[in-house]
Amino acid sequence: METVEIWMWTIAGLIITSFILATAFSLVGKHIRSENILSCDRQFSKLYNTLQISCVGGEGSSQTENAIFPNIMETVYVKDSHNKLGRGNLICYKVRGEKTKCEKVEACNLTMEPLNFHFNNGLFSSLSRLFGRGDTYNVKFVISKINFTDIYINWTRTYLE
Repeated sequence: METVEIWMWTIAGLIITSFILATAFSLVGKHIRSENILSCDRQFSKLYNTLQISCVGGEGSSQTENAIFPNIMETVYVKDSHNKLGRGNLICYKVRGEKTKCEKVEACNLTMEPLNFHFNNGLFSSLSRLFGRGDTYNVKFVISKINFTDIYINWTRTYLE
């Protein structure tokens, strides 16, 4: 009878331990995701603020903004009020699993090729993301004011050494 009782306690302990570990991993994963979303918001805000400054700047001025986006960022793009991409006064970004967020640059028209991020779905990449060590996207934006109302945004992906 004691042998059955020991096995029951052992199995109960394993079930409780599994539940605690699953809950802990879930909480850590949610925390990492919320930190990554906050990082995307901050990086986009920096870009938007630089665009606002460039808009009121002089013709022919140019500014550079470096951004490091977490691997949950999907795209950054410019659109007009009719949702045509590439040119307009709305700059938008999309985080994987979230709604698209846009900001309006009032006094200027923006031109930019859409910036799409691709992420790897492999096992090692998934494990890296689980532990918060996923890929980051390092992007250099060159913001040039062409004339009184037009801003051209050129971006290049950079790699840290």
